[in-house]
Amino acid sequence: MSPHNTSSTRPQPNYSLLSLPLTYALAFPPYLYQFGRGMTASSYAATNVLPRTNLELLRDKIPEGTWQSLVRARGAHLNALEGFPLFAGAMVRYCFVDFFRVFVWYCWRVLTVA
Repeated sequence: MSPHNTSSTRPQPNYSLLSLPLTYALAFPPYLYQFGRGMTASSYAATNVLPRTNLELLRDKIPEGTWQSLVRARGAHLNALEGFPLFAGAMVRYCFVDFFRVFVWYCWRVLTVA
């Protein structure tokens, strides 16, 4: 066996939990684009005091094409935030699958014996 062969029985590191902060962080560039572009297109008339109504208030102050671009960016931001809990749950479930199997087995034993 060559010294560079890594196919030993040593467990491989699991990097899937490290994807959670990265996935969460990827939800914010569309928002930053939307807010920055909205501010410049409206000559800094936009405000972040009421962020949910901010885009509707800018509709009359910016060109239609820019407004549609901002609506798509807002949609991308909200979709990323809505999908994150499902992704995070799947990653955590994948990482701790052995723990869950033992836990379910233990609960089943406690319920059937008691």
